[in-house]
Amino acid sequence: MIRHAEKAGAALLALACAALTIHPEHESDIFWHMLLGRSVLEHLSRVVPEPIAFPAFSDPCVVPEWLWGAAAWLLYAAGGWLALHAALAATAGLAALALWALAGETAPGLHPAARLLVPAAAMAAALGRMRLRPESFAVLALPLFLLLAVRYARAGGRRRVILGGALLLLSLVWAQAHGSFVLGPPLFLAAVAGGLLRPATPRRRLLDLALLALLAATLLSSAYGADIGAYILVHAAGYARAHVADMRGVSWEVFDPAVNPFGALYLALWVTALLGMARARSLFAPLLAPALLGLALSLSAVRFSPTGTILLAPLLARSLHELLPTAGRRALATGVAAAAALALLVLSARTIHERRGPIGRIGLPGGRHPTGAAAWLAAHGERGNVLTQYRDGPPLAFLLGGKARTYVDGRTPLYFGDADLAVANAVWEKKAALDGAVRRFGVTAIVAQRGSALCRNVGEGWVPVMVEPGHTAFARAGSVTGLALLAPCGPALLADGACADGGAALSREIAAIGAYADAPFVRLLRAEKALACGAPAASAEALVPPAREVWAYRQLRDRLLVRIWIGQGKLAQAVDTALALIELGDTSVIGFFAGRLADPKLEKRLLGRFFALYDDETPGAVSLALARACALTGDAPCAALHGLRAAALGEPGAAGILRWLEKNHPSARVRADARAWLTTIKSIP
Repeated sequence: MIRHAEKAGAALLALACAALTIHPEHESDIFWHMLLGRSVLEHLSRVVPEPIAFPAFSDPCVVPEWLWGAAAWLLYAAGGWLALHAALAATAGLAALALWALAGETAPGLHPAARLLVPAAAMAAALGRMRLRPESFAVLALPLFLLLAVRYARAGGRRRVILGGALLLLSLVWAQAHGSFVLGPPLFLAAVAGGLLRPATPRRRLLDLALLALLAATLLSSAYGADIGAYILVHAAGYARAHVADMRGVSWEVFDPAVNPFGALYLALWVTALLGMARARSLFAPLLAPALLGLALSLSAVRFSPTGTILLAPLLARSLHELLPTAGRRALATGVAAAAALALLVLSARTIHERRGPIGRIGLPGGRHPTGAAAWLAAHGERGNVLTQYRDGPPLAFLLGGKARTYVDGRTPLYFGDADLAVANAVWEKKAALDGAVRRFGVTAIVAQRGSALCRNVGEGWVPVMVEPGHTAFARAGSVTGLALLAPCGPALLADGACADGGAALSREIAAIGAYADAPFVRLLRAEKALACGAPAASAEALVPPAREVWAYRQLRDRLLVRIWIGQGKLAQAVDTALALIELGDTSVIGFFAGRLADPKLEKRLLGRFFALYDDETPGAVSLALARACALTGDAPCAALHGLRAAALGEPGAAGILRWLEKNHPSARVRADARAWLTTIKSIP
């Protein structure tokens, strides 16, 4: 009965992990992986003609993760996004089962609580990396390789030979699918080290050494061949490592529970592992070695944190076995472990939902990728060089069927080198570099993220032709009529004067992009037009699409709702939504409330949160308004802090709050300070 219950728990864990991988595809790497996989199949080679980037990038295109890319392309060709997500879900479920089985191999009669909690903790951390990337294969390959290695070390005779062959086969496949294959030989060595050091039969030792040599040889089977060392080194240092988010080194912030709960979880798991070893008065050396390797990787780059958790799993299981009760309260411990496992999966689900979109929905979320730009460019026969940003080139190239070329992307440093990325960062940030790149690469169109410096730097000679929630496409001026009333950059969707003729011209522009844009976004534009052009707030609100339809650009929806609710007098509701936007970095919503908040408590709450987030970057005008709200609510210290700060910043209108402080603050020193500042600002011409 107990065994059946354990197996049922493992099955439920696997199903839960599989379900949590299903969400809208918000990343861009899958697109270049599929394009490269298609090229590998077309040319039957792991070195293919570069299919995506500007012709100026003329190096041979080596496809190291070709097997994963080819499989992804074949799945997509056969069943679209549904097939891809089904494969990803199956991979996650199998990884959970592999971890469950691995935990069971660490100690005879392992406590059921440990056997459930360990794979749940490892998968909760790893699910954040279970994306449509080759890295997902590594989440399965790591525990599976460890499981086979542990069983190999304990087996004998024919079974040992069979398990050795399975390890070789897995290593060979792994080398074609993801760069973490380099971990295979050291993990195998950790598993068999005890047998090599202790007295053993010559035949057994010879088999172990031969298998270790063969596993090392499989490293040469990757697309890098003998250059495997260069592959490892290029990820260890350089410009790309400092500027690509996944490759950056680890800071203490990674372990802050408020910033990254899974970093804090990793530390807690290590503490648990150490306590278990202390209680057993043993280092559990064969299990400690992989855990220390994982720790070194986790501290080298943020993308290795799931790897570290997986490699810690065997040691954690053995330590938990020492710490958990073996009798009496065994059932209670198992129940607590089940509750903890559920809590970890819920935490993972919440994180996935917030960062990647609603769980259970597949395909491309509207507004996340430049789908409208791709549709417009395809309709207008664009076959040239489209200047794009880091995450936008691959989806644009994929959606255009490879008929246009794009700029530096997520293949850094697999294809683009440090110099390429350094130049690209300058192009994306500096107008002079952008102008030079347009000439250097023969750019025929630009697709820029709305909030980027690139979008703001696009100057004369270009006109916006397609506006989306997150992107704007620009074409050469004179070749096509541009959009004049839809704002191409920034959070505002409408340009100044968009309603000059009552909104008739604006309606025509909205209709013009309607053939290419995300349908809910078109509805949002119509709601914006209704509010901006004088329609009642209630009629504008009726046009606003539901939040589930605009997940990828819900901030634009929320900005509009703030203005609508202010117009309807729903100030508390507007403040709550504005606070969420401020948390996300949208400071402009403060301006919506100018002169509209009759309740000083609401104004103090709104502006106080702004100051808490932006501190000394808070504009003087915001400090002055906050000081007035504090004065009206009788909060003298708050009024002094922000009133004196506004005066020091030379904010016009600070005299009123200084007079209030001079008269009402309980501290004589502050009253004198306010009086002195009042005299100072009066003396300024």
